[in-house]
Amino acid sequence: MESRLFQALKAFKGADGCEANLYEEFKKIAEAAFFSGYFLINGGSKDAYKLKLTCIEFYYHEDDGNIKDEKKYLKGKDEFGYALGAVCPNPSGVDVLFDDPQKKYHASFLIRGYKAIVPGEKEWENNEKRKDWAPHDFWYDFFGEQIC
Repeated sequence: MESRLFQALKAFKGADGCEANLYEEFKKIAEAAFFSGYFLINGGSKDAYKLKLTCIEFYYHEDDGNIKDEKKYLKGKDEFGYALGAVCPNPSGVDVLFDDPQKKYHASFLIRGYKAIVPGEKEWENNEKRKDWAPHDFWYDFFGEQIC
């Protein structure tokens, strides 16, 4: 069974010729990201913990259209090929991708803030309000030492 977030990513229609359409499309994904669950890290082990999203930023770039996002890391026609919902670390944090090679757009949301729920410990939120916050902190909490 597909998660609510994956269903929202799959149903995303893009700008469809009008930048104003993005608000409603992004809103559906944000609701699914915030209210439908969490990432379970080390599931099934005694060290399992949850990461629940609290802040995301959207990015949208059309290769052949009018909407350009110069901050998007992946922009060229050669950059398609990632699976829907692929999780990609980058210098600003971790992106979740939902590109469409037929419509030639690149779309993603960047995870900017999250709550860590570790059994037996006090929950804590990692976001820009913390003095020790860094955009790539989610890398370490999500991937562990695997990408160092």
